[in-house]
This record gives sequence, structure tokens and C-alpha cells, in this order.
Amino acid sequence: MSEDSKTKINLFLVFVVASIFFAISSLNLSSYLAKEESFPVVEGINTDLLRDKEFWENFLAKNPTYIEGWYEIALIHKNLEDTKSYYVAIEKIQELNPNYEKLRSL
Repeated sequence: MSEDSKTKINLFLVFVVASIFFAISSLNLSSYLAKEESFPVVEGINTDLLRDKEFWENFLAKNPTYIEGWYEIALIHKNLEDTKSYYVAIEKIQELNPNYEKLRSL
């Protein structure tokens, strides 16, 4: 077998392996994207806020003294116009650190 034909066979094998790898990667990516949790579309409500709210609520359940998380959840409730939950978050920030700088911006 000549060097030229060996090179062609090697290039063909590299092409086949690369094609298979690309196909598997594409399937894996589409599978991953399909699993992303989707929130129902609610007229007038930013679904990103709902996703962020869920994240921070879960995070704060495990880390209740993380003041930045309480600040973020306060902003989210303010944007969702959930006054009661907004004030609960403000009270938690004041409890953790009454001199918290960002508290003034709320």
C-alpha cells in the first residue's frame, strides 16, 4: 500500500470519527437544552424573575445568613410587586446587618 493511499485512509477515518463526535455532541446539547425547566408564560411577569426567585429561595433555604441573597430576593419581590415578601426580605437584611450599605438603595 502506498503512502498516498495510507494518508487518504487516515484522513477518511479522521473525518468519520469527527463526524460521529459532532453528531453525538449535537444530540447531547439538544437533550440538555430540552431538560431546561421552563416557567409558564404569565402576562406582565418577567419569567427570568421567577427563575431567579426560585434560585434565591432555594439558596437561602440552605444559606440563610447570606445577606447578598436576601438583597437579591428583595429586589426580585420589589420587581414582582410582592410587597409582603419584599418587606420580609428587608427585615431579614436588617436583622443580619442593620448597617448594610445596599439597604439604602432599596
